[in-house]
Amino acid sequence: KQSGLETLKAKQEEAKKNETKIRLDVEKKINEEKAKALAEKKAAEKTVSVPIETEAQEAPAATEQPESVAAE
Repeated sequence: KQSGLETLKAKQEEAKKNETKIRLDVEKKINEEKAKALAEKKAAEKTVSVPIETEAQEAPAATEQPESVAAE
């Protein structure tokens, strides 16, 4: 009986370890996907913000009048 009980406990312990490993692997994959999505979002925001900054810098120069027009 003792050997059977030890075998059962060993199997339960092994199952618990496997369950923990699977859970950690799933969490790792989820975290990797979240990191990938965040990196893509940041890259998209950076791509969108560059043209806006460029337009903002060009806009005042385009609205300024040349000195010859301002003198009239």
